[in-house]
Amino acid sequence: MLIASLGAVIALVTVIVAQLSWRGWVSGARALLRGEGLVKPMLPASPELAPLAAELRDRLRELEDEYRRVQGPETGWNPQRLQSLLRTQLRGDR
Repeated sequence: MLIASLGAVIALVTVIVAQLSWRGWVSGARALLRGEGLVKPMLPASPELAPLAAELRDRLRELEDEYRRVQGPETGWNPQRLQSLLRTQLRGDR
């Protein structure tokens, strides 16, 4: 009798945990479909940090350019390399 009741309690707890887990997963999927990310977006950047962010972006572009120059012409062109070049060099241009 004790083993049967213990088994029933364990089964009930398992069903409850599974139900809560399923509800969490469904609400997360709905949030993604609404356009919300896994992490809530950060607050808008403060105007004081805008020049620093622009400087960091420029420096990262320079580093990527240096890396590409080091790779040299030996590396062949492929769609990924072309897209990367367009993203970094022609950013914002149409």
